[in-house]
This record gives sequence, C-alpha cells and structure tokens, in this order.
Amino acid sequence: MVPINKFTGSKAILSGPAGGVVGYSITSSLSQENQTSKMPVIGLDMGGTSTDVSRYDNDFDHVFETEIAGISI
Repeated sequence: MVPINKFTGSKAILSGPAGGVVGYSITSSLSQENQTSKMPVIGLDMGGTSTDVSRYDNDFDHVFETEIAGISI
C-alpha cells in the first residue's frame, strides 16, 4: 500500500489479474462483436512468481474486501 501520488502497477496487490481482465475483455469483445450472445472467456496470467486465472462474462465484478493468505484486504 502506497500513497496515491506514489502508486505504480508494480506496487499494487495482484495488479496483473485486474489489468489482464480489462485487456482480454476488450480483445475478446472485438472478436465477437457480430455475435448476439457473447461467450464468457477465461484468462491466464502467468508470471515469474505466480499464475492467476480469471473469467470475464461481459460484466466486471467489483470486490471491495477479500482475504488473501489469511490477510483481509
């Protein structure tokens, strides 16, 4: 956690999954724009220390509180 004026993506908790979902939601929507019902898509973000999986079903969920490794965020 850092002050907002010093925030960068590398200092965010699990910043990759959030950025990945936004990116693949846009690209998958563009590839399905002529379809009447858009299929949900699953994203895989594999980095040097972790792998995160996410699902996009044409809507974003906003999570205001969660628990990671026993710590409430």
